Amino acid sequence: MKNVLVRVAAISAVVIALPGIASAWGPDNDPGRCTGTPFQLVRTSALSGGEKARAQKVDRHGNGWVCRKDIPGEGGGNTGQNSNIKDDKI
Repeated sequence: MKNVLVRVAAISAVVIALPGIASAWGPDNDPGRCTGTPFQLVRTSALSGGEKARAQKVDRHGNGWVCRKDIPGEGGGNTGQNSNIKDDKI
């Protein structure tokens, strides 16, 4: 009987805490993720020049996060600054 009460208490605590946790990482706060190893998740506000302009253009989700990849010595990329910017996956 003691084990049952402990399990019920643990499950109740999780159920009560879940809405708060879910709201902390809801769609508005989720930074997303990048697919492909050379891409890194960056905030659009941390970029400058052509990278920032490209990031604002491709940020379809409007969450302020994009994926960036350096391409040194391989041309200008889609930013004109030796990097590529693409939208993150949510």
